[in-house]
Amino acid sequence: MSHNFSKGKICAGRSLLAIFTILTLCISCAGIKPEPPEVGLAGVTISGLTLSHANILATLEVYNPNAKSLKVERVQYTMAINGVNVARGLSLEEAVIPANGTGHIKLNVRSPYWDLVRVMGMVKKGRPAEVLLKGSVKLGGFGFSSYTFPFERRGTLSLEGLLRLP
Repeated sequence: MSHNFSKGKICAGRSLLAIFTILTLCISCAGIKPEPPEVGLAGVTISGLTLSHANILATLEVYNPNAKSLKVERVQYTMAINGVNVARGLSLEEAVIPANGTGHIKLNVRSPYWDLVRVMGMVKKGRPAEVLLKGSVKLGGFGFSSYTFPFERRGTLSLEGLLRLP
């Protein structure tokens, strides 16, 4: 009987060792923080009009500097043109950006006409508008951890190109 009890102790010890090893690996993998992705504005177009709003399609270009693909869970953003906040929101569409690669995330934005009229009044015809895109990117897929990185990008936008409807 003592013999069977020893085998039980050995099996329990191996099980505890296996659980400890798995937990250690999970904790060490969860502690690896990725490099932040680089986010830029690839394009902005008016995709449709309603009685009170313009529907805008903003495309973000996301570069992943990591050796592992990144899962983008969410993008939170604010877009200002010539200092006027024209859009803000949250994208819940997930995307996977390949390792050392680039991907695109499309954001559907609604902007009231009043904000767009204010922007048009500030810009002389033919001159580009100053665009500020601020927000954060939430990355997942790191075990129990997720990471959120802020971004801020400035650029210019030709309003003549923006006003061409599809």
